[in-house]
Amino acid sequence: MNTAGTVTTLAGGIGGIFNGTGDGVGTAARFNNPQGIAVDSAGTIYVADTNMHTIRQITPGNVVTTIAGCPQCFGGDPRRFNSPQGIAVDSRGFVYVADTRNNTIRTTAPLATSLVVDLGPYGIWLRRGTTWRLINPTSAKSIVSESEGIDDGLIIDFGPGIGIWFYGRDSNGTDFWFQLNTQSADAIVPVDSQGTGETDNAVFSFAGLGLWMLDGDEGTWTQIHSVNPVHLAAGNLDGVGGDEVIADFAGYGLWIYSGGMWSSLHPYDVSTMMTADLDGNGKKDLIVTFPHVGVWAYMNGTAWVQIHVFDALRVATADLDGNGVLDVIIDFGPGIGLWARKNGTTWVQLNGTATENIAIGDLDGDGLDEVIADYGGLGVWDYQEGRGWTAVHGFNAKSIATGRVR
Repeated sequence: MNTAGTVTTLAGGIGGIFNGTGDGVGTAARFNNPQGIAVDSAGTIYVADTNMHTIRQITPGNVVTTIAGCPQCFGGDPRRFNSPQGIAVDSRGFVYVADTRNNTIRTTAPLATSLVVDLGPYGIWLRRGTTWRLINPTSAKSIVSESEGIDDGLIIDFGPGIGIWFYGRDSNGTDFWFQLNTQSADAIVPVDSQGTGETDNAVFSFAGLGLWMLDGDEGTWTQIHSVNPVHLAAGNLDGVGGDEVIADFAGYGLWIYSGGMWSSLHPYDVSTMMTADLDGNGKKDLIVTFPHVGVWAYMNGTAWVQIHVFDALRVATADLDGNGVLDVIIDFGPGIGLWARKNGTTWVQLNGTATENIAIGDLDGDGLDEVIADYGGLGVWDYQEGRGWTAVHGFNAKSIATGRVR
C-alpha cells in the first residue's frame, strides 16, 4: 500500500482456490496462510508460509522462491518446520523464525564454533563458548570434524589397537561413540558425495591397503585406489553434484577421483593441499604448495593461479572481515610467520611466529571467522580482526580442530 492508499497484490492469489505451494513471479505464486513477514536492507522479503510449513523469499523483482522447509510436510527434522509464524531479519541479514508447533526459534545466523584440543596425556577437550569439558581421556593420532547438518561430529583416530571412532552429542547432551574401523589411518578426509552440505562419506588412507571410502549412510567400505597418497583432500571443484577426492601420489602428482574414475590433474607433487571457494561462485578451488615453486590455486576447475612465490608450511582460509570473501591464511614458517591475503589482493602479517597447527572457527558466535593457532610452548591463541590475539589455552596442543560440535 503506497502513501496514496492504493493497494496492490505483490505476490500470491486471493481466495481459497489459490492456496498452494507454487513458486513463481508475482500473482503466479501461491501461499497458504502466510502469517509472518520481514524485509532486509536490500529489499528482499521473507515470508513464514504457515500452513505450507515453509519459508518463502520474494526478491525486488517479485520472484517468489521457497528457501527452507518442506511444502505440506512438517516435523522436528532440522530441515523442516511446523507452522512457522513470526519472522525477522537482523542488520547483518540473518533470518530468525518462530517455529510455532516445534516450540523453537530457528535462525540462519552462524552458531558458535567449538574448539577441540588434544592435550596429549591430559586427553581430548572441547571448548564451547567459554566452557571446557573432557570428551575422552585418551590422546588421538588425528581428529577430523565432519558436518552432520546443524551439528558436526568428530572422526577420531586413536591409533593402532583402538582404531577410528565417531563422536557426537545429541540435543539432550548425551555423548555417543561408535567405531568406524579397528585400524588406524594415515589420512582422513570427509566427503559430501551428494552436494547437500553434509559429509555423508569419508575417505581413509590405510597404510599398505590404499584408499577406502566409507558410505556413512550404509556403513559399507569400498576401495577406490590400491596405492596410498601422500596428501588427500576433497571438494566440489566442478560445481556439479558432490565432492571429488583429490590425491597426491608420490612421483605421480595430483589426481582426481570423480564418478568412480581417476584422472590426472597435475604432474607435480605437493607439500600442502586444501580446497576452498576463493571467488564465491559455488565451486571449490584447490590450493596447493608446489615445493620451491610457491602456493598456487586451481581455480574453477580450469586454470592455475599463483597466490605467493614462497612455499607454505600450512594453509587455511577464513572470512576475517565478514565481507563474504575468503582470505587465504598462510604460515610461511620460521622467520616469516603467519600472514593473510585479504580480499585477494593485500598481504597482512598476523604474527611473526610460526605455528605448529592452525584452524579456523567462530568461537564467539559473532559471525566473523577467527584464526586459532597453536604456538607450541606458548599455547593456543585466537586471532580476530580488530581485536588481535587472545590466549585460549596455555598448554601445547598435540592437535586442534574446530566444528559445530555440541
